[in-house]
Amino acid sequence: APAPATATATAMCRAPSLPREMTRAEVAAAADPDTLLLVVIHGRVFDCTRWQHAHPGGPHPIRVMCGKDVTDIFEQYHPEYVRGKMLDRLEYGRVK
Repeated sequence: APAPATATATAMCRAPSLPREMTRAEVAAAADPDTLLLVVIHGRVFDCTRWQHAHPGGPHPIRVMCGKDVTDIFEQYHPEYVRGKMLDRLEYGRVK
C-alpha cells in the first residue's frame, strides 16, 4: 500500500546537513522557484522546493515569495500547529 500523503511529504522535505548560515542577500541570490525555493521565516531559511506541490494553498503563494522573508504573511495564514509541524522538516539553514 502507498504511504500516507503526510508521510510522503515528510520524507521529501528533509533538508541536507544543518546548520547552514546565510545572509538575506545570499538567500535571495541562491533562491530559484524551480531548483531551490528558499523562504525566510523568523530568521530561519526553509527549502520548499519539493514540498511546494503538497502545499494546501498550491505552489503559487510559495513561488511568488521565493527568496524573501515571509514571516508576516506566513503567520497571517498559518495556525500555530502548522508552524511546529512543518517548519522543522523544511529547515535549510539560518540567517546570519
